[in-house]
Amino acid sequence: MTQENHTRMKAVPRDSRAEWLSKSDAALSAECSRDDLSGGGAGGQKRDRKFSGVRLRHAPSGVAVVSTVSRSRSRNESDALGKLRVEIALSVRCEPPAEQSALSAAFSSATGRLRPTVLADAFDVLAARGFRVGDAARDMGISTGRLVRVLSRDKTVWRKLNEFRAAAGLGPLSES
Repeated sequence: MTQENHTRMKAVPRDSRAEWLSKSDAALSAECSRDDLSGGGAGGQKRDRKFSGVRLRHAPSGVAVVSTVSRSRSRNESDALGKLRVEIALSVRCEPPAEQSALSAAFSSATGRLRPTVLADAFDVLAARGFRVGDAARDMGISTGRLVRVLSRDKTVWRKLNEFRAAAGLGPLSES
């Protein structure tokens, strides 16, 4: 994730975002500009010499992500596409969904990471409620504790939520 995307939100039609999030890796990658980066960190000199890191910038949304987790370029591209979907879900806003019972069901049964489409809808509700978690949870038909527990499972999601809260003048949430 790049610095310029930390608290910026872009509003788009719901259909556009849903289409981006549901595209295959190949189709999503085709909409992106790509830069190859040299990797730093663990891996030593071979990692420093190779351009195995990847930066993807999704042209329609303007969202950019970087992945240098591996010495493998293909693994980094795959990781970057996953990060891109999550970043689009977190940063690209639409009107909250009219029917929020699907959100309630998704949060009630969530055991792992949320699908990007569910995450996007949840952040639409949070944004509409000024990132006040209790108000958003009430709108989604779930408890505040459940919303916090599910969102806090993913460090990227949790960090982004607290960045948006800070931008709205609210204090950070502590993990449950």
